[in-house]
Amino acid sequence: MGSVSNTSASTTSFGRSESTFISGPHTHGQTLERIISQDGKRPLKIARRELMKSSLLPKILDKLHTPPKYTGARPKAASKALDEWAWNHTVRLSRVELDKCAAQERKEELSTENETGHLTDFENLRYTNLMDKTNDFTPNLVRFLRAVGETKPKARNRRKENPGSTLEGIQPSFPAVMIVHSLAFEMAPRCNRYSWSTKAVKLLSESQIKKTKQMVLKHACFVSYDNLCLSKAIKAQRGDRHTVTDNGTAMTVVQMPDSVKEIFMKAVEEDVVLDHTSEPDTQIESTPNPAPEPLAPTMDPLAPIRDPAPAPAPTPAGSEPAPTNPDIAESDWPRSEASSAQSGEPAWDDFADFACYGRIAKYNQFLVFEIMFETVPGLLDIPIRHSDQLLGPPPRHIMPSGKEHQTRYFMLGTVPIDELSVAGNIQVIEEILW
Repeated sequence: MGSVSNTSASTTSFGRSESTFISGPHTHGQTLERIISQDGKRPLKIARRELMKSSLLPKILDKLHTPPKYTGARPKAASKALDEWAWNHTVRLSRVELDKCAAQERKEELSTENETGHLTDFENLRYTNLMDKTNDFTPNLVRFLRAVGETKPKARNRRKENPGSTLEGIQPSFPAVMIVHSLAFEMAPRCNRYSWSTKAVKLLSESQIKKTKQMVLKHACFVSYDNLCLSKAIKAQRGDRHTVTDNGTAMTVVQMPDSVKEIFMKAVEEDVVLDHTSEPDTQIESTPNPAPEPLAPTMDPLAPIRDPAPAPAPTPAGSEPAPTNPDIAESDWPRSEASSAQSGEPAWDDFADFACYGRIAKYNQFLVFEIMFETVPGLLDIPIRHSDQLLGPPPRHIMPSGKEHQTRYFMLGTVPIDELSVAGNIQVIEEILW
């Protein structure tokens, strides 16, 4: 008549261990999972929610990935699993952001008349616009590339300049922005074919040539060109395989701002007026070219021929002759400006412009201080550097500034002409004019 109490038995079914609790004269079988699901469900959910919100979660993951020092070997199973999860999660997040950026590229293409029309608008290719797109559509990816590409010296300088700065508050680097846009552009349709690329380059070239012609007809410009040397190296050189070098010429048309054109044309008009007042057209047309004087019989034929010294100009009545002593100031004697402009030689007032010497001396002093502050250790960050007394002198001629006064460059096509010789320069000029 005995009773069984407070005994437990464990049975194994299909490889699963279950604990059966027996209490009293009756046997009640309950698994451990059922007890946890009934009694511990609410506390476990609360604890898990608090863990996800806790600021200690990154530290817990760090400890799981790299446990503290052990007396023996460290476990590596958690580090491998966390690394694989981190890379997979990074790829998934980056792909989602790139899809958004590629969708924006497709939307811009569809909004134009043709599939390559938006390429001819350089406003879309400005770095500021590209950077804004990366910050809007791929913030995590560009921040990841910015952190990976930051070198140790740059990070050290950044922390030195601003100890509390983080990568989140810093603008993305140029390589990171270019990588993001190259990947997004590759994911966009119709951007991977060879025919699409060649058509885009051709349309872009034709559009820029058209804009260049319109600019040349309306604005002042000049052309700059230089030799371009492209070498094709051959690593394994043999008798019939050597390094090949192709020579060409790259040309650029530079548009001068209208303000510079006005100053230049004003100076040209003043020179023309001085030339017409000094030498009228009637004198030029009526005066024949003087016949060359024959050599004197006593002159040595091997001696260099020198121009005869010009006769001194007659002094007007009632005026004093020009001084020969440079210590005498210009204001001490009257002098006609037309005579100096007529002669074309440096006049005395060009050398006696002491105000110009003073401006040059002040600017040289400013350059000496700037070089000293930038080269001498310890002088770069001193407050006296930004003093008003050490600022640079004001410019002599202040040019207008702003977007409408920017200098614009138009690139011409590279031509296979070697401009190192005189004949090559003539060919380049003919290529530009045609």
